Amino acid sequence: MSSLGTFYVGLGGSSNSLIIRNGGRTTSGQDGSNIRVGQGSSNNFMIVDNGSVTVANANFNFTLGNSGGFGNTLTITNGGYFQDRGSGGQYFYIGSGGISNTAYIGGTNASGAKSILWITSYSSGDPNSMLIGNAANSTNNWLIVGAGGIG
Repeated sequence: MSSLGTFYVGLGGSSNSLIIRNGGRTTSGQDGSNIRVGQGSSNNFMIVDNGSVTVANANFNFTLGNSGGFGNTLTITNGGYFQDRGSGGQYFYIGSGGISNTAYIGGTNASGAKSILWITSYSSGDPNSMLIGNAANSTNNWLIVGAGGIG
């Protein structure tokens, strides 16, 4: 799957999913594109299970359960790989203005590859941030790095 612009999973709806599994891959190369899971909605999830997500562009934002989202999850497992790489500032938000949203990174695949979340920039001066529950009405939002996970 290739994404141009913003890709939503569960915008205003509940129980929607995006699953990238068994070598599956999604990429985005357009500047300013975003992936938003559970924005203003509940119980949506994204799973990267022995697959990969690579975002290589400028000003990318990943959001999980923002703007009133509740109970949304991102799981990177079994050697799954999520790379957010570009220039101009990369941001990874969990539960900004949301409640009980969780990102989990953990588990190795059969080849021993660890699950990875990597946020980086092409330029040393660009900001890169992970923000968890960074709004006044944000509560109980989590990033969990388990055995076999690198975050």
